[in-house]
Amino acid sequence: MSLTTPTPALSLPAPEASALHLELLRRAIADRFGFRINDSWFGQLGLRLAARAAVTGCQGVEDYVVQLFGPDADADELQALVETVLIGETHFLRTEPHFAALAEKIVPAWRASRQPGQRLRIASLGCSTGEETYSIALVLQECLSREEFAEVEITGVDVNALALAAARRGCYETFQLRDLPLAQKARWFKPENGHWFIDSTLKNSVRFLQHNLMQPLPFAGLDVIFCRNVLIYFQPHSAAFCFKEFHAALRPGGYLFLGHAESAFAYPQLIEPVSTLDAVIYQYKPSSL
Repeated sequence: MSLTTPTPALSLPAPEASALHLELLRRAIADRFGFRINDSWFGQLGLRLAARAAVTGCQGVEDYVVQLFGPDADADELQALVETVLIGETHFLRTEPHFAALAEKIVPAWRASRQPGQRLRIASLGCSTGEETYSIALVLQECLSREEFAEVEITGVDVNALALAAARRGCYETFQLRDLPLAQKARWFKPENGHWFIDSTLKNSVRFLQHNLMQPLPFAGLDVIFCRNVLIYFQPHSAAFCFKEFHAALRPGGYLFLGHAESAFAYPQLIEPVSTLDAVIYQYKPSSL
């Protein structure tokens, strides 16, 4: 996942939203969701504040801030506001070497070591509108037998309910399929009215779960975690919490995929790097903590 680049603040004035309002919101988002909102986002943030104030019937941003942070604070409304701020941008088979590593390293290792009935369990964290989750399913569909794929469990996870609703719908623009070879595009998608609908085989092979990464992960014994281009937006202490959760959720020997701008080198007691062709991934390490 990556956040869409905001329009420069100077072209998006929000006169009702004071610097204090924006700072309160930035801290609340960081504390509850882990995301660090940079100063370049303040113009966009001010507009979203004003828009939610209008939707909820508040007299202005001042009243809306009281609704968010006053004695009768509405946690659900903070969630609704954040869903308009944290807009994910991704596409199918983004960073292809990671998917090559999944097919050429993870799958053979699973085949070699698995016991009868042992499932291949994968979580796609910060999955946004589902492109990464479905890409995982697509790659595994093409490199596993039908019997093997029946033992695969893939879960997409995101905090944003709006993004998850789009993921479950499985309808995409041509731009989101830009890295797919034509053969895969034809096999796994159906064109309709200028959109592309994902094949029901892929759609039914994954599930989606709403979850805040600042809460303990609801998984144990995962073989693979994808969490790419998420932690670059997190505060350092929030990222540290996530790495401990990754370690707790992975089985011994399990793998972690991060974005190319991210690394786990600060956590050598938890995760160690493993080089593959054109990619670096990380593997569970018994913890000394």
